[in-house]
This record gives sequence, C-alpha cells and structure tokens, in this order.
Amino acid sequence: KNEIFDKKVYEVGKKFIEADTIVLDIGSNYGQLSILYSFSNTNVSVYSFEADPYIFKILKKNVLINGSNIKTFNYLIENQNTENFIDKINLNSKNYFTYGSQKINIIDKNNFSKKKTNAVKSVKIDDIKFDKKISFMKIDIQGYDLMALKGSIKTILKHKMPIVFEYTPEYSEQLNYTFNDFEKFI
Repeated sequence: KNEIFDKKVYEVGKKFIEADTIVLDIGSNYGQLSILYSFSNTNVSVYSFEADPYIFKILKKNVLINGSNIKTFNYLIENQNTENFIDKINLNSKNYFTYGSQKINIIDKNNFSKKKTNAVKSVKIDDIKFDKKISFMKIDIQGYDLMALKGSIKTILKHKMPIVFEYTPEYSEQLNYTFNDFEKFI
C-alpha cells in the first residue's frame, strides 16, 4: 500500500539524522525504517540488527533490492555477549500478530530443542566499533529494549544521540522491569 509502518518513528528519526553519520536500527524487522533512514540524508550508514534468523533473511533481501547503505547483523542486542537459543516463530500462537511482533523468548541452554529454537548471538552495542558519529538510535525489540539500552551506555554517552525505544507493558512482568526502570536509566 506504499505506507510506512511506524510513520511517527520514521518522522522523528528523520529530523535528527545528519549527513555522514550512522543510524542504529535495533529490531529492524524487514528493514523498512532502515532503508528509509539510509536515504534520509547524504552518506548515512544504517547498522540494522534483527535477532530472528527467518526475518533476518528477508531483511537482507530488502536491503539488497533497495540498494541502501545498510550493514545487517543477525544479533540479539542486549546487555551481555553470549549465545542464546530463541523460540522459532510460531504462526499458531495466540500472541502472533505479524512476523516480528512476538516477544523474543530466550530458552535455557540446558532445556531446548533444536527443532523449536534458533541459535542467536547476543551482543552489546558498546562492543561494536563505529567509524562515524551516531546521529540516531531506534530500539524496538519486543521487551528487550531496556537490556539493549543497558548494553549501550558507553555508546550513548559518547555520541549523545536521540533515542526512540519501545516500552511494552505486557512484557514488564515477564522480564521483571517497569516503566520506572526506563526513567531511572534515562
């Protein structure tokens, strides 16, 4: 339909994205915002992170088709570096809305099934080297936004970029945080 899925998020980001900078799109899904951000100013590089391997394959195809300046990473961004196992997308889940709208469920490494899980590397933004100034960061990772922020403290302090993140109340109890925890972080 030629519509932007998160138009408000896109418009906010576009205001802050400067020429010759990097944008971090954490939880990029299929890459619509990454692609749009990459064309929003001159010589913008987008670092696009997507944890789910299936969605990541689609993201890579969209980046290639659109000829955008995007580096893609199949990582779960959080506050530690490790390997995790996450649930595969369940199309029959009552919580399923679209690909990418399901909460990421990290499975205990001692209690997993290869048929029902995907291995994914978890990394901290602070451990990634950036060769230019970061002008904007968007985080939308289905409940793991606070963990991503905590793994980005040094980067945030260095670049002082505007950040848009998602707070999802239904994940608060499962992940043991409240909106007050976000406020304390900020």
